[in-house]
Amino acid sequence: MLNSSQESEIANYIKVVKLPMGMCYYEMNKISLAIETLKEAKSGIDSLKLVHMHGLVEKYLFDCYKIINDKADMIEIIEDLEYIFKNLHYPQIKYLLTTMKIKNALALKQKPKKKWIEELELAFQLNPDSIPTFILETLTELKLKGFSEIISKDILIQKLQELQIIKHIPEIQSINLYLAELLYCLEDISACKAHLKNACDIYLEYGLFGQFFNKNLDCYIYLGGIEPALAKELNKNYIRNKPTKIVEIDINENLTNRELEILQLIAKGKSNKEISKALFISIGTTKWHINNIFCKLGVNRRFHAVEKARKLNLIQ
Repeated sequence: MLNSSQESEIANYIKVVKLPMGMCYYEMNKISLAIETLKEAKSGIDSLKLVHMHGLVEKYLFDCYKIINDKADMIEIIEDLEYIFKNLHYPQIKYLLTTMKIKNALALKQKPKKKWIEELELAFQLNPDSIPTFILETLTELKLKGFSEIISKDILIQKLQELQIIKHIPEIQSINLYLAELLYCLEDISACKAHLKNACDIYLEYGLFGQFFNKNLDCYIYLGGIEPALAKELNKNYIRNKPTKIVEIDINENLTNRELEILQLIAKGKSNKEISKALFISIGTTKWHINNIFCKLGVNRRFHAVEKARKLNLIQ
């Protein structure tokens, strides 16, 4: 309102002020608005040569592109940030770039480079008590994918306690989601549901749910019983970003009775161990059947398998 000319320096400062607006749009899952606003903020930062303000805007833009599965723009953000800091030494930017490269590799279903993983592990080992959340999140993703073992549930619980003291709401939501997934993998279902509910409570109180869309977690299988509207929205987003269609008759013909039986148990939130016990089969056989189900349904998560199966009337 104070600016009379789009060419003045003030206009660029007004653009920079839009950075927190873009961050808020992201957390509210208003991704188109977030991208538009963040790009405007970035243009102001570029014009004013505010080098110290780079990093945050790129991180949020990268996460927006990750949600909409825009791999080309994810790579462009990485290359742009590398170019800006090619002759400058900022350790935090170096770590941020490493986390982006790892997330990009995972999105492309590629194995992250060992040196990237070691770099983040070393950062944690050297400073475990004040590690930035974005590094901890990436190390947790690597743990869940089987590429690193340095993170444990106790480390995430400690980080959650620290975040609750400073009341960083989006990061509290994010760590709760990662804890829910880690506990799901450990088959501690009641604790898993508790942390998932904590993340849902933040969504209900603050309207923030971008963190849900930026993670592809198996524990979402329990969302329908905790927050059905959010579960439905997540499934819509999944279908929107995965346009491949599977003909219902083909799936009915390909899924065996045993696979349909296992799908029903997955839909009830049963763990691999519980499914094995119920059907009197080994955990290895259970995992083999689940992998076949995922391949036939064209998904890679339990939550998505159940949602697609319900959409196709394969299960109730």
